[in-house]
Amino acid sequence: MDYGKEIIYHYTSVLSLYGIIGSRHMRFNEFRNANDPRELFSLSNYRYISFTMDGVREGWANPLMWYVYAKDYNGVCIGFDKNKLLQLNSDIALEHFPIQYKADKNELPSVYDEGIEPMRYKLFCWIGENEYRFATNNKTAVLKIDLDCIDHIYFKNRAICQNLEPEFEALLTVGLGSKMVNIGFEDGEVCPIPIQRISGISQFKLYGKIYVPLIGEELMTEDEIHSRCNELYNQFMNKPCISCHEKLSPTLCHKSTPTN
Repeated sequence: MDYGKEIIYHYTSVLSLYGIIGSRHMRFNEFRNANDPRELFSLSNYRYISFTMDGVREGWANPLMWYVYAKDYNGVCIGFDKNKLLQLNSDIALEHFPIQYKADKNELPSVYDEGIEPMRYKLFCWIGENEYRFATNNKTAVLKIDLDCIDHIYFKNRAICQNLEPEFEALLTVGLGSKMVNIGFEDGEVCPIPIQRISGISQFKLYGKIYVPLIGEELMTEDEIHSRCNELYNQFMNKPCISCHEKLSPTLCHKSTPTN
């Protein structure tokens, strides 16, 4: 799928999507929250945000990423226009680069280096993530987001966990219909869902071979979209999670990803 842009992808939960759009920013992660056990010991003074690039398969169509980072396939994948993100955040000291994967751990820089160099490399076993990183040593900076930076939002039309359906249904009320792409899983691959298999939505627009729902976005201003997402984040963040009997707040639920 080529839109003539350089798109990078961020997998996360529906709750986090509302948090990102509602707050108009993403937070940089600290290495103490990294999933790579090697990086847990990093002394780097940088923080980072991870994205996925297009590679062997398109960045939004990675089943591994859907399972690990998008709440067992029930989250979303946000496609960002990288150049627009960089332009919007030109006021902060920002490094950005693809991760380089090495088979031999002896080829990796020491995690005890406080600079940015250790952030550029991972062991080859992580190559399936095809990671691209934004990084900064500004301790107070956040990555600003606006709607123009968001190219597409990929999501399943029907959640596997029926208890989480209200969050998915609410996606169709945020005024971003032309950016939304319904996807499904067939024979281990992630595929767009043809229009004849989508139910419950009345209007569509065709992007190449992809049909996306058009739902009331001409009725909402950008400020109203941000406000609606903030409202949904506050509505769902304290909802009990059936699978672990905790709240959906990312700091409490073991299946949640960082809010934004």
